[in-house]
Amino acid sequence: MPYGPPTACRQSSAARSSGQAASEATGAWEFPCEWHPTTVPNPADPGQPFTPAGAWEFIADLLDNPVQDVETITLDEPSGKIAFVMTCPLPDGGTLYIKVHFGHGPTILGRSFHYSDY
Repeated sequence: MPYGPPTACRQSSAARSSGQAASEATGAWEFPCEWHPTTVPNPADPGQPFTPAGAWEFIADLLDNPVQDVETITLDEPSGKIAFVMTCPLPDGGTLYIKVHFGHGPTILGRSFHYSDY
């Protein structure tokens, strides 16, 4: 495995937050993607949804939290790529599902940011 499970993602998140790396939602890319931050309420701003930038800030904060569980999975698309998955309870009782993976270099690609279906 080229990246140590969540440690590399946490370190890359810290670099991203300080402007040393890029992050983006895959959106129209060829990979499956459910990136919907504007449909999820932002716990830091009651009554308001996340903005795209706010979603990345939230992900960075979760990754900076040493007690946040981060699961590693192997993706089907792109085949064999390692992704990092987190869930987080929301104030409305729902659960937020987040999945990210490394692109080329330090870029972190957002694949999922939505209410959990599970």
